Amino acid sequence: MVYMSVAARNEKMVHLARSPGFRAWSTFFGILAIGCGMVIFSNDDWLWKSFCLFCCGFVAICSLDDWEECIIEKDGDILLKRFSLIEKILRPKENQRQVIAESSSIVKAEVEAEDIRFFGKGRLVMLYFSAGYTLPLTEKCTLGDGSDHEVIAELIRKFLELEKKTWVQMEFKTPNNQPQLSSSSSSSCSSSDEMGEDAETR
Repeated sequence: MVYMSVAARNEKMVHLARSPGFRAWSTFFGILAIGCGMVIFSNDDWLWKSFCLFCCGFVAICSLDDWEECIIEKDGDILLKRFSLIEKILRPKENQRQVIAESSSIVKAEVEAEDIRFFGKGRLVMLYFSAGYTLPLTEKCTLGDGSDHEVIAELIRKFLELEKKTWVQMEFKTPNNQPQLSSSSSSSCSSSDEMGEDAETR
């Protein structure tokens, strides 16, 4: 499954998007097929058939992954949006879940791994901010060798020029100029030297 795809890109903005993959849609239609089979081949009354079909449809909708978007502005904000089909059905008037942060405060984009029981390791891209907090690019991790995740992380690094930020911070923390003595300390040293020369002449 592709981690995220590039929906739009220019010099000022990158729009990343993610939708339910093949596995999610296969699960969705598989559960619906079970419900339809129960309705067609069952000898129960129509009320029980309707209840079984409703339950299978509800479980199928809940099994779908979220639709997720990430909009990164080079000189603006980063917007993370996500919504699910069940939220659209139950709360159609509610706004999407979203997080807004300053893109200029992003200092690092790295691929991190998480353990998924019975399936191995899942990976996602994590954004690190200068204030000390982190935000995942997506709410759920995806399986794979991490190559798709690394492509997205490298895209964010190049777009926001994070490598240049790292070098600037390193140069700021390790300046080349050595600290100079204050005027008071230098004057005291010169006075002590003069006193030593007077003592030798005497």
